[in-house]
Amino acid sequence: MAIVADLHFDSVIDHLLHNTKGNLFSINELSRMGELRNGRSIRVAFNNKKMSEVGREQHDLSEPFTGGAFDILVEKFQIT
Repeated sequence: MAIVADLHFDSVIDHLLHNTKGNLFSINELSRMGELRNGRSIRVAFNNKKMSEVGREQHDLSEPFTGGAFDILVEKFQIT
């Protein structure tokens, strides 16, 4: 939801496209959810995690879905 909500702001889109030069398949402001002041992130949406690779904690379990959802959103953006 945070990714979709961010994309409702033109200023966020302009900043994102300027910094990534249109390549959203990268580590960027959109893919780092819960970014902390020192540049660390709570969750990175640009990932290739598989269920067999993550732990049993709820945040770990959400990583494969988050990565897949991010890939779909970026792919949809790039084909339109």
